[in-house]
Amino acid sequence: MAIYHLSSQIIGRSGGKSSVASAAYRSGEKIQDEHIGQTFDYTKKMGVDYKEILAPDHSPAWVQDRGQLWNQVELAERRKDAQLARELNIALPKELSKEQQIELIRSFTKEKFVDKGMVADITMHHLDGENPHAHVMLTTREIGPEGFGKKNREWNDRELLKDWRKEWAERTNQALEKADISERIDHRSLKDQGIKNRLPQKHIGVHASAMEKRGIQTERGNQNRLILEINADLKSYDQDNAVYKQAEKQYQKAKSEADIHASKPTPVQPQPKPLGPEEKEVSNEINTRDRNKAHEKPTPPIHEQTQPTTSFNQSFDEIIKGMETDGNTQSKALEPMEKEVGNGRNTLSVDDWKKEILQAKQVTVQPQQQPQEKTYQEIRADFDQARIEFGRQQEAIDRLDSQLRSETFKLQKFDNYEKRIGEVEERLGKLSSFKPWQWNEKKALEQSKARLIKDKQADFGETERGHIVQRITQLHSEKRSKEKKLPDLEKRYKETKGTYDQRSAEIKAMNRQRDFVKSKDLLERYQTGENISDKDKQLINSFSKELNIKKIRIESLDRAR
Repeated sequence: MAIYHLSSQIIGRSGGKSSVASAAYRSGEKIQDEHIGQTFDYTKKMGVDYKEILAPDHSPAWVQDRGQLWNQVELAERRKDAQLARELNIALPKELSKEQQIELIRSFTKEKFVDKGMVADITMHHLDGENPHAHVMLTTREIGPEGFGKKNREWNDRELLKDWRKEWAERTNQALEKADISERIDHRSLKDQGIKNRLPQKHIGVHASAMEKRGIQTERGNQNRLILEINADLKSYDQDNAVYKQAEKQYQKAKSEADIHASKPTPVQPQPKPLGPEEKEVSNEINTRDRNKAHEKPTPPIHEQTQPTTSFNQSFDEIIKGMETDGNTQSKALEPMEKEVGNGRNTLSVDDWKKEILQAKQVTVQPQQQPQEKTYQEIRADFDQARIEFGRQQEAIDRLDSQLRSETFKLQKFDNYEKRIGEVEERLGKLSSFKPWQWNEKKALEQSKARLIKDKQADFGETERGHIVQRITQLHSEKRSKEKKLPDLEKRYKETKGTYDQRSAEIKAMNRQRDFVKSKDLLERYQTGENISDKDKQLINSFSKELNIKKIRIESLDRAR
C-alpha cells in the first residue's frame, strides 16, 4: 500500500548539527569538515541506492563535489546559530520500480527547488525494501556563478511547505496512474479528508525500521500493528455495512411482529351508540308491553320476598368472592351493583345480572412493554466511541512518554553543565595568582568556564534545575492518571467489539438462512425446466452441500475461462 510522508527540518548549528556530517551520513561517504577539522566516515553505511547533486545551470563546477559543496556552506555561515541546510524526508511508493522512483524524485526536486536557485543533494535509501525513502538536502542560499549569494527568506514561508506537500502527492498519483497502479496517496490529514473511521499510523523512521527488520519490536512498530488491526476491523465492518442495515431492518421487523403476537391485548368492548328518535320510540313500546305483562303476573320486588337468600344470591356471592381474588379493580366495579341488590332498588333479571358481571370482569390488559434492544447503528456507535477513546488515551500516554524522555535528557544535560563548571572551579581554586607558571593554565580554565556558562545560557536561558524537575514530576503524574483509566477503556472497547461482532454474526446467519431458502426455491424452479440467471445458479452452487446436489454448470464462466 502506497503511503504518504513528506516532512521538512532545518539543519542548524543551534542544534549542534553540521551540514558536512549530515551529508556524509546520508550519502554513505567520507568527508572532512574543514570548519572544525573533523572527518566523518560513513562508508560502511548500508542501503544507499542512489545519490546525485542537482544544481542550476549557472552554478560553479565545485558544487558537484559533495565535500566542497557543504564545506562552502559552512564557510558562508558565520553565526553560531546559523541555518545551514533544509532537509526534506520523503517516502517513496514501493509499487513503482527503482527507475520510476528515481525519475519521480528528480523531476519533483528540479522543478520545485533547483529551478528556483537552490542546490539539491539527493540520496535515496532502500529502494527495493519495505521503506523506500529519499533525503533531499537543500541550500538556504541561492547559488550563482561566483558562489553563494544572500539568503532567500521566502523559502521559510510555511505556505510553501503546504504547496510542496500537495505537489508531491499529485506527482506521485500521476506516476502511479501512468504505471497502471490503482493505489493513491493524499497529502491531507484524515480529518481534512473527512475520514472518521480510520486511525492514522505513526512514521516509524529509519532506525526503528532497521530494528523491526532484525526482528526487534519497537514501540512505534507495536503501535502501528495495533492501529492496522483496528483499521482492518473497521474496513471489514464498512464493507458489510449496507448489508447489515437491510438485515437489521428485517430483524427488527420480525422481532416486533413476534412480540405483538405473543402479547396480544384483550379487545375493548365497543361503547353503545346513543339511541335515535325512532329507536327510542321502539324501546318505549317494549317497556310498556313488559309492564303490562307484569300486571298480569305480578312478581313481588326483591326486598319484599320472604326468602332473602336465594340460589341466585348464593351463586352471586360466590362470583363476588372469586372476582375479589382477581383484583381490586373488579371488586370496585361490582360494589355499586352489590349495594343496589341489598337495597332492593334493582329490578334486573338474572340473565341481565350475569351479563353485567361478565362485562365487569372484562378489563383490558395492557401488554407489558419489552425493553427495546439497541439497533445495529447504536451498537456500532458505541463501538466507535469506545475505540476512539481507547486510541486517544494511548496516544496521550505515548505523547507524555516522549515529553518525559525529552525533559529527562534536558535534566541530564543541565546536570552535566553544572558538573563540568564545578570541576573547572575546583581546579581554579587550587591555582595561585602568585605563581607565574600557573597563569596560562588559570587563564585557559577561566576561558573554559566562561564558554561553559555561555553555552548553558544559550541552551537553558533563565531555566533553573527545579523547573525541569517540577515539569518531570507533573508529566509523571499526568501519565499515571491516564494509565489508571486505560484498563477500563480497553475493557469497554473489547466488550463493545464483542457485542458488535455478535450482532454481525446474527445478521450474517439471517442472511445466509434467507439465501438458503431462496436457493431451494430457485433449485425447484430450475429442476422444473425454468430458465434462471447465472447469478441465481451461483447462489444455488454456494449451497450445494446443504442441498446435497452437484454444482450447476454456468456457461458464462466456461466461456470466460
